[in-house]
Amino acid sequence: MRHLQLMFIQNHIPTPWGKGSSANIRYDLSAGLSVALVALPLCLGKALASGVPLSSGIVAVVVSGLLFSLFSGSQVAVKGPAAGLIVVTLGAMEYFDTGNIIETFKLVLPIYICAGAVLLLLGIFKMGKLADFFPTSVVRGMLAAIGVIIFAKQLDIGFLGEKSPFKHTLEIISNLGYYISHINPVVTIITVNSLVIMLLLPRLKLRILKILPPPVWVMLLSVPMVFMFNLTQNRELHMLGRSIHLGPDLLINLPENIIADVIFPDFSQIGNPMFWFFVLLVGLVSVIEHLASAKAVESLDPYKRKAGMNRELICSGLATMVSGLVGGLPVIAVIAPSTVNINQGARTVWASFYQGLFVFAFVFFFGRYIEFVPLAALSAILIHTSFKLVSPKVFKDSYLRGGEQFIILLGTMFAILSYGLVSGIALGIGLTLLIHSLKSGMSVKLFFRYLLRPGIRVIHENEDIIIKLKGIANFFNILKIKKLIEAVPGGKHILLEFSSARLVDHTVLEYAHKHSKEYNRLGGNMELVGLDVHTTSSTHPFSLHVNLPKKRRLSRRQQHLQLYAQENNWQFQPELNWHTTQFDRYNFFAARPVEFEKNIITGTYQNLGLTWRISDITFDEGALVAKEVFHTTVHLIELPFELPTFSLEKEHFTDKVLALAGFNDIDFDRNDLFSKSFLLHGDNKPAIESWFTEELRDFFLNHEIYHLESAGKSLMLFQYFRLASVENIKKMVDFGDELMGVLHKIHLAQAN
Repeated sequence: MRHLQLMFIQNHIPTPWGKGSSANIRYDLSAGLSVALVALPLCLGKALASGVPLSSGIVAVVVSGLLFSLFSGSQVAVKGPAAGLIVVTLGAMEYFDTGNIIETFKLVLPIYICAGAVLLLLGIFKMGKLADFFPTSVVRGMLAAIGVIIFAKQLDIGFLGEKSPFKHTLEIISNLGYYISHINPVVTIITVNSLVIMLLLPRLKLRILKILPPPVWVMLLSVPMVFMFNLTQNRELHMLGRSIHLGPDLLINLPENIIADVIFPDFSQIGNPMFWFFVLLVGLVSVIEHLASAKAVESLDPYKRKAGMNRELICSGLATMVSGLVGGLPVIAVIAPSTVNINQGARTVWASFYQGLFVFAFVFFFGRYIEFVPLAALSAILIHTSFKLVSPKVFKDSYLRGGEQFIILLGTMFAILSYGLVSGIALGIGLTLLIHSLKSGMSVKLFFRYLLRPGIRVIHENEDIIIKLKGIANFFNILKIKKLIEAVPGGKHILLEFSSARLVDHTVLEYAHKHSKEYNRLGGNMELVGLDVHTTSSTHPFSLHVNLPKKRRLSRRQQHLQLYAQENNWQFQPELNWHTTQFDRYNFFAARPVEFEKNIITGTYQNLGLTWRISDITFDEGALVAKEVFHTTVHLIELPFELPTFSLEKEHFTDKVLALAGFNDIDFDRNDLFSKSFLLHGDNKPAIESWFTEELRDFFLNHEIYHLESAGKSLMLFQYFRLASVENIKKMVDFGDELMGVLHKIHLAQAN
């Protein structure tokens, strides 16, 4: 079965060239438009936050999309300005400040060009693997610090409407009283209103609101406020006991002709040592953020295509160099537009090309109207982005992965805020090594010996290959571990044996888990063994593993599930299961990777002898900044006959509107009530209609509504984006039992 699935995937992977470009154009064109709508406000906002001309963000998107997207190492990663480089650009603009933003930016552009050359060389010399050296929690700490800095820097634009006397982040935070006393009420109203839109829109279930992404709604709905407060005219208002300035300088200002008004670099500072310091900073942050984003996007690709990381560096390096030559920001893979690209059905690199084309068209034809958008609206988009980087959920997720991960994240974040990016990252790495040394219980000398020379043995046992790790297995030596593991050819049975390892960290476990899933998907069999003899710092599968086992009590819900399973002679497994390839069969999880499952109940429907399983799963939608983590309870049923592939869910009014644009909903004229109540879609309409008899349609109308999906020889159903209660699970089992009775009856009728 796995071999057949592999053949199906390989034979259906979209190709961007030849007939593939025309066959996938409707998917790529639609995704490109959606991404452009997200990318335009984001690139303007990042330029605003960086303190550079707004046109520089547009140039970066257009250059990367039109000139370099077709050479990308990833089919679905979208490139554009990086959030992480906002901090570096701000620092460079402040250091080289001439009193004129254009002249200062000309001095900064050569930094981007040289940093792009660094990325290009790293890609040519195949150094893309270097990104794995940085511990995951240090990278998260860096992103959290960047979030704090972006938020602090937006207080001027989003609440004051003018520059404050404070420059450094900690200085700004310690002088919040100044911002409160100098607040501009009009600017603040626009910012707060825009923030409310950004926060509420994703939570509203009206699908008509999903037609445009929240940043576009923010831009559109902020324009009426410009005319309400007459921001197109310079004037002074007396409010709060002082004079408040309003005028066009609070609005977006784009060049009259973005092509003719190109900003060219000034290389006069190339002999300044600080110039090369900023080149190092831009290169370092670009490599870390770009490769982290590219790897995250790779995991979301429904076709599971491997991204060429070295080619990605070459492409981004060239794009950054050209962007810098014509007045644009540095270019890397950006996670939010890439997530939109995947969710909107992009199939090839042409989607990114169309995105660049659409952004250029928007600015060229509608630039005059974009200038009616207030800067405060862009500031709100950035504040929302910064909140995602440093939200309580970020710290909660880190804590759930282990107390030491939380400490490393916090330590790195405060080190960066206090001492800068390079020093902060170095201190974060040092803190990680210190914690690992203390946790390992080894002497310092022995710890560093295993750190520099990890004990790795490869043992061939009949048909099996055992890779045994000893001593310290962490981020510092992961490159050696990866090289050895990835040297094993496909199709083998591999055991990654961790029982002799004194310490296994989050970075190694995360890599081992992802690589094993990919290896198994491609027809091999890789298992992680020996981790049960370690003590873990939390229940998360990637938490720090050290020394001895630790028994844990079942939770109250797990005790009830265990009792329910025992009463019915079913099996109950509360432990985490990392091997979740069974979910890859379903379209719902094509771009929503399942991390792990637990609390697995396995049983049979006695009347038909069908096996089924119910489990709690954790899956991701998006990644990094755009990542949302969901927990739900899923029911899988193995079938003795084959169904056509389809999905069924509750239908909303806006689904009918979308059907007018070609949305694939199968309706039954003979049963209007079913067609009004459910959204049914799949590729083989005649086969689906033959199974959805009047009896089956009546069954669904008279039962609770579940999301139901067929993968041919199996069914999946779930009801909530939350964990089901024991009562919910009992209803789910009964629903599945009754459904299988109806389907079995239809199967017998068709067979006869």
